[in-house]
Amino acid sequence: MIMEKIKIRLANQDDISLLAHMYRILVEDEKAPELPDISDCEAKMIAFLDNVYIAYIFYNDETILGYALVDHSTEPLYLKHFMINRENRRNQNGTKTFNLLLNHLGINTIEIEVFHWNERGKKFWNSLGFKPKHIRMIYEKE
Repeated sequence: MIMEKIKIRLANQDDISLLAHMYRILVEDEKAPELPDISDCEAKMIAFLDNVYIAYIFYNDETILGYALVDHSTEPLYLKHFMINRENRRNQNGTKTFNLLLNHLGINTIEIEVFHWNERGKKFWNSLGFKPKHIRMIYEKE
């Protein structure tokens, strides 16, 4: 499939439903411990956008490719979410949209977190040149 030029735009309140659906897919793909329902995803997305996060939507022509959610209150910036729709995950679209985001933000450094069990995600981020910075751990007494 030949992809037209990928573009980026700021998301707004009219995009909450779209962002919530993509967020739910992201949570599924990450194999997170709990899968929220769509209303929870919408509530979380509203809270993100009402806080320090800005959402960016990737698209070409009329096709939505995915989105990114960036915390602009940290230095370096923190990439909370990065998601490309499943049907658009080939043809280097993840790499292209990530580079487009960096160019749009005018930055060369950004931080992420990846679940330790998310092998596919770690492989993708490693392919872009990400290196481990620290290990975040949790203890939960049973």
